[in-house]
Amino acid sequence: MIEVSMEGLDQQAIFDMIPAAVCVLTVDGGANTVNEAFSRMLGRPRLDLLRQGWVNPFDQASRDTLLEALTRPQDFSCTLQVRPEGGARAADLRYELKGRWSLILRMHVCVLSHKVRSVPPRPLKEAERFRLVANTIPALIAYYSVDGYCCFANRQYARTYGKSEASVVGLHYVEIIGEQAANEIRPILDEGVRYNRAMSYARQRIEPDGGKRWIEVNVLPQLGSDGKACGSFVVVTEISKHRLAPERERARIARELHDGIAQWLVSLQFVVESAVVQVETGSNEALQTLEAAQNQLRNVLREVRRISHDLLPSALDSSGLAAALDQLAREFQRRSQLQLDLRIDDLPRLSREVSTAVYRVGQEALGNIERHARASRVSIVLRHGRQGLTLRVSDDGCGFDAARALRGGQVGLGLASMRERIESLAGRFHVDSVRGRTTVIAILPAFSLQDSDGETGH
Repeated sequence: MIEVSMEGLDQQAIFDMIPAAVCVLTVDGGANTVNEAFSRMLGRPRLDLLRQGWVNPFDQASRDTLLEALTRPQDFSCTLQVRPEGGARAADLRYELKGRWSLILRMHVCVLSHKVRSVPPRPLKEAERFRLVANTIPALIAYYSVDGYCCFANRQYARTYGKSEASVVGLHYVEIIGEQAANEIRPILDEGVRYNRAMSYARQRIEPDGGKRWIEVNVLPQLGSDGKACGSFVVVTEISKHRLAPERERARIARELHDGIAQWLVSLQFVVESAVVQVETGSNEALQTLEAAQNQLRNVLREVRRISHDLLPSALDSSGLAAALDQLAREFQRRSQLQLDLRIDDLPRLSREVSTAVYRVGQEALGNIERHARASRVSIVLRHGRQGLTLRVSDDGCGFDAARALRGGQVGLGLASMRERIESLAGRFHVDSVRGRTTVIAILPAFSLQDSDGETGH
């Protein structure tokens, strides 16, 4: 067994053996003793750090916080912010100082540690180019060091959490996104760094106004030259349109069932019950009542077929959008007996997603006209050109408050669902409505029309 003798070692030598950056502070903030690690961390000679010299690199607010903590004979922890002209050797901006009150020394024994490590240096032009690109991307982007401190955030990320791009740098993610969200992302960040792999999850966020939206959080570890993760990019995108679209589709189907089939069945029930009473009493009207019930049953079956066709129009798969939209318009005309002006261009091969979106917009627009517009004339125009695809559905009906309906304030019109379908394909959706004229316009750009093979021609 090897014995190490402590004889001859003074207090300073013992302090210098401690790997952590240690200092002993008096009540006025002066350093009574600092060790070698403390000197190396601040990049200044030990003698320059004694007394008040060690606090010179830090700003006035940090000094005031420190002095207030030192007046109390108890443990404390505080953050020290380096002044831009503070002269610290390292590029670190903040330090964390933890002090423990010593009853023997009647002073605080403190340990100084890095609060934020700097981002690996990049050429200025590259950094500026990255910032410009990040600020144009429609997503929230941030870069966090392995210990969770923000080294970069684009404008959208910072503004979402009520901060500027400059002020968010140096903060821990808990300080930025809050404790609840931090608890969700912490295991994702840790696992991504540990296994050097991309991670993601989706969550529902409640807005201050009570609204709900879905976001997807992607964590992308960045590897250093040694092959280990040195930090992670966090990319947050909104996916509410994709999440809420199925819910709105189910709500639309429920309205169809309630407003159509359910009403027919209630009416049919009364007719059949009336027929039963007439049969029991030997009334001559029983046969006529049963014939009326038979007619109503045919109406129910016709409504079921219509809803089934609306859910999965066979013409859309077999003949394409142009034929399916033509069939939809002709069936609408037969039911409504309205004058119809129908113009459809020859169309290229379209993706199923595009065809379905345009068909659904036309279907919902015609349904609104049939149920609410009290119109006499309807126009359906589908144009294709170099700029893309445009669907225009117009009527001469009573009109409505389009702005209120697009906000979801007018139940049953489905305009918000139409807009989400089109905007999810990078398109534009517009409604113009006054008494005597309503026009629904859906525009899809040319690049969104490609099918799964990347082609747009037959």
